[in-house]
Amino acid sequence: MELLFLIYIINTLDPIHNLLHVVGGISIAVAVVIYFVIALSFTENDTEEFRKNAVPYANSAVKVLIFSSILNVVIPNEKTAYMMTAGYVAQHIAQSDTMGKVVNESTIITSKIVTIVNKKLDSYIDESTKEIEEQVAKKD
Repeated sequence: MELLFLIYIINTLDPIHNLLHVVGGISIAVAVVIYFVIALSFTENDTEEFRKNAVPYANSAVKVLIFSSILNVVIPNEKTAYMMTAGYVAQHIAQSDTMGKVVNESTIITSKIVTIVNKKLDSYIDESTKEIEEQVAKKD
């Protein structure tokens, strides 16, 4: 069940990145519009109160932009998340007790197989040597 949840979370990373891009774009647009309106309002005399009210909104938009940019950098994309998961699973399998037993058993089995193959090869060599000696003896 944990693996299914992990796959679901990983598959939501790309939409999260897209959302962060949209939020960042909107934040840029809001900040630019507010700063532009503030800059235009410097020609009028009664806009000091407007400026005092608008600057916090622009600053908030810049803070949201910075925060969404940081999240966009820190959150891995889908491919990276799958690679991280695969690395974790491989490390977990390699360090597990079961894997150690499998490696030990496979080493024992491999050594037995090598012994059987070597004995069979030795018997083939002995047979070949006897056949060659018999053929040489027949020629003499």
